[in-house]
Amino acid sequence: MMAVTHAAISISCCSLALGTTNPTILALALIGSQLPDADNTKSLIGKSIYPIAAWIEERYPHRTITHSLLATIAISIFCLPLLFFLWEMQVKFWLVIPLSHLFACLADTCTKEGVGLLWPNTVRCIYGFNPNLRLATGSKAEFWVLGFFVALFILSINIQSSGGIMIEFNKVLGIQDGVEQLYDKYGNTNHIWVNVNGVKASDRSPINGQFFLVGQNGQQLILQNQIGIYETEKTLIAKRLVGEIGNQANISEQPLMFNDDGIIDILGRLYYAHPNSAIYLTGELQIDAPEEVVNFSEPGEFEAISKQGKAIILRHAILEDVLMSLHDQFGYGILTAKIITPNPFISE
Repeated sequence: MMAVTHAAISISCCSLALGTTNPTILALALIGSQLPDADNTKSLIGKSIYPIAAWIEERYPHRTITHSLLATIAISIFCLPLLFFLWEMQVKFWLVIPLSHLFACLADTCTKEGVGLLWPNTVRCIYGFNPNLRLATGSKAEFWVLGFFVALFILSINIQSSGGIMIEFNKVLGIQDGVEQLYDKYGNTNHIWVNVNGVKASDRSPINGQFFLVGQNGQQLILQNQIGIYETEKTLIAKRLVGEIGNQANISEQPLMFNDDGIIDILGRLYYAHPNSAIYLTGELQIDAPEEVVNFSEPGEFEAISKQGKAIILRHAILEDVLMSLHDQFGYGILTAKIITPNPFISE
């Protein structure tokens, strides 16, 4: 099998198996895919490490020791130091070289000669009962195999850019778990949008369209469109939810302290400090005149601003709504401002 075919098979399979398109990991997969042919001085890697390849070639038949499971285990042990580099990806960095070596060995079982996968046992592992269907190096059939795995790698890139295999699978199902997985993985770096097919809980009127995922309230999702804010299972009964990754965003949280301060003063400074940002407020404020507070949520929508005695409870409340509702109030308490830049309803 040609070196480029080994590379395509190992890179595409490792990308899917490890759920990554990290260039460094894929480069290591390329290296690992060539290791089995280190027993042949005419191979690409054999020419690169000629003295080692010549030593192996003199002592062992082709496609035996370097194509074996024992070699894969030895490579795994040799690569253990990679566990100490690049902490977040350490397991993948360790796995990719032995895994790509294994994929290359398994690919060679489809050739006419097969491989000594169980070396030092002399039996040859060959896939397929019909010898005429086995691959010959450089044959037309091998080029078809090469094309298939190049296409598979392109598919893997598309899958990983959309969140991974499990997220893609959940998109097909259209369930909330898939949206939550997408939010957990990309919610700190990107806008997350949710395509919703469902009904309002209040009057069962249909809701179909794209919503911005503001956050979670317990097990429920808080979703916003140009009309209002909704909470799944409470104000919105979803039949199908499909998440999508939006533009990159800077998402941060900022605590706000109120000690009998003018609410409009603190929130006004926050508003002007973050232009082109969506800001959502969560927390509790004690005010003197709660009867003057206006709730801007429409019937059937999520109640982001609510009253409990003299306390005003905010849950993912839009900053502009809070300013309009509490503009002349003074209060005590702590709020957390979630700041999303750029504003998803302006940038997308």
